[in-house]
Amino acid sequence: MIYRYFFSNKLIQSDIKWPFLPSSTSKSTPDINISLDKSIFPKKDINNSRDYYVINMKKSIIHLKNKAYIEISDSGKKISVNIFQDKIDDTLSYKIANQIIPYSVYMQGGFVLHASCITALDGCILFVGRSGTGKSTLASSFLDKKILSEDFVSLEESGGDYLAYPTIPFSKISSNIITKFGLNNSKNIKLDNDFRARNLVEINNFEHTPKKVLHCFFLNWGDRFSISPLPSHEKISHLLESTYNAFPLGSCPQSSKNIFNKISEFIRRVKVSKIARKKDLDFSNNQNILDSIS
Repeated sequence: MIYRYFFSNKLIQSDIKWPFLPSSTSKSTPDINISLDKSIFPKKDINNSRDYYVINMKKSIIHLKNKAYIEISDSGKKISVNIFQDKIDDTLSYKIANQIIPYSVYMQGGFVLHASCITALDGCILFVGRSGTGKSTLASSFLDKKILSEDFVSLEESGGDYLAYPTIPFSKISSNIITKFGLNNSKNIKLDNDFRARNLVEINNFEHTPKKVLHCFFLNWGDRFSISPLPSHEKISHLLESTYNAFPLGSCPQSSKNIFNKISEFIRRVKVSKIARKKDLDFSNNQNILDSIS
């Protein structure tokens, strides 16, 4: 059976059914085709004891330990998946939607950040940072705002601005955050082997339309809360760390040039700051974040 979905501004046709994505009835030509393919296999020299990624603009190879071997080809338009299990489970299907598709968008020339995004004023703000810096938790703490993306966001330049496009209407958060914010977890998808014991929880206040990016915040842990500007070289280095890009980094000259140009243009048009905060569940400074963009 063939399924169709629309997210990250891409129409996706897939052999895989995703329980966390709304289906699409569009008859247009898909931007990305995902097929199950038992004829592809990892090379013999790949270490099967760990995940393995080789990403570039021409062809990308991803080996997910004990789960699947994946090839992205045709300039990001084709994703072939050989699963090593009897059936595709929720954890693997989420990983394909949340990690593999962003690489496909990158291969098509897209600009994709590892970030969470919430609405603010007449646009949106981005929370960017390394894994574990609390992007999803901070986004979820703004209870009166809508969440546009939880883990990655696809950006496109439009009329001198940057638009952020909606992604997956589920958030990957832990049970204590669900309890603290009183989130509705009636639609909860368990993720296997998540090292922070997080599950997928449906976002009830999800934003379905693209929004103009007003501000980008890099998250870091610190001794106290602060918002501070960043020099240009730090903006570039932080964005390079957070951008879906070639891997190993620098292994694809064409990609490096494209990404550097996109980052340079982005920091020219969008205000970028750094947020330092204590590693606790105190969100009393959320209003200060919103005030800094007005």
